Amino acid sequence: MSKHHARPAAYPAPPGAVPGELRGRAGDWYAEQAGDADQLAHTASEHMSVMANPPGWARGWQEHLFIPNPAAGAVWSHTVDGRYSERLVSARWVLTTSAVAANRFPVLYLADTNGTKVLSVWAGGTITASQAVGVNLNGATTIQSNYGGIETFGPMPNLIVPPGYTWTATVQNMDVADQQSGIVLIVDRFPNDTTRKYRPVEDGD
Repeated sequence: MSKHHARPAAYPAPPGAVPGELRGRAGDWYAEQAGDADQLAHTASEHMSVMANPPGWARGWQEHLFIPNPAAGAVWSHTVDGRYSERLVSARWVLTTSAVAANRFPVLYLADTNGTKVLSVWAGGTITASQAVGVNLNGATTIQSNYGGIETFGPMPNLIVPPGYTWTATVQNMDVADQQSGIVLIVDRFPNDTTRKYRPVEDGD
């Protein structure tokens, strides 16, 4: 290690950590996040806020969630479980429209624990009457598009969302006979008690 770069004091690995896991050249685990106020988010809340980037590292896994079909003319929603912070990787569902002659515009929005909308994601292009169209949102999609009245596509923002926030899928100009079904979400889940900050590799390590 270069004499010009100081290294934080070594700390034991968090409980349950696999020996040598994610250590390599970056050195030992450390607990500055818990002991140094400068390392904490400058907010009254100790919980993770909505983040555009993941933590330095976190124990987590990916799951497929199957949301029950709502009644005709109703929305569906998914609330982040209180045990996790969560990234919605992708969402897909089918919107079947009635014969009522009006254009529909599916939209997915995120609301905080107070019910205040944080952001909205327009799910692709216009859907007309008497169609059954797959609505697809994922991070790999960079534009909104509509494929021949069969599938519609839109981008999914790369956010880590705290517990209690709710994703809701609604439809602008929705008819009482319109049906949303076949709802599948892919999420990355990070248990709240295992998120840790990890010191990056320094020159000379």
